[in-house]
Amino acid sequence: MYLFVGCLPFSRYAFVEPTLDMKQDTWLRAHVAMFEAFGGSVPRIVSDNLKTGVIKHPRDGEIVLNDAYREMAGHYSAAVLPGRVRKAKDKASVENTVWHVAMRIIADLRDEKFTSLP
Repeated sequence: MYLFVGCLPFSRYAFVEPTLDMKQDTWLRAHVAMFEAFGGSVPRIVSDNLKTGVIKHPRDGEIVLNDAYREMAGHYSAAVLPGRVRKAKDKASVENTVWHVAMRIIADLRDEKFTSLP
C-alpha cells in the first residue's frame, strides 16, 4: 500500500489517496484526483524525485521529467519543481502532512486488516 500525499502549503489543506502501486498511470491519476479535490490546479508542483515523474535531477544542470508527467503538468498549467535530493525542507508542508497522517491515521489502523481499497 502506498499513500499519495499532496498539500497546499499556505492553507495546509491536504489530499491523501491510498494506491496499490506508484506506477506512472497511478501517479498521474492521483495528481488529477488531487486537482479535482482542490477545485483547481496550482502554479507550481514541488514533487518528490520519484522515478515515475523525475527521470534525472542532477545537482547542476537541467532536470529531466517523464514525458507524461510533464504533459500532465502542462495541461494544468503547472510547473514541476522537484525538491532537491535529501533536502526535505524543499517540501516541508507535505513532509509535515505525511508525519501527521502516519501518526494520527496509520498508527490507529496498524492492527486492522483490509482486503481492498474503498
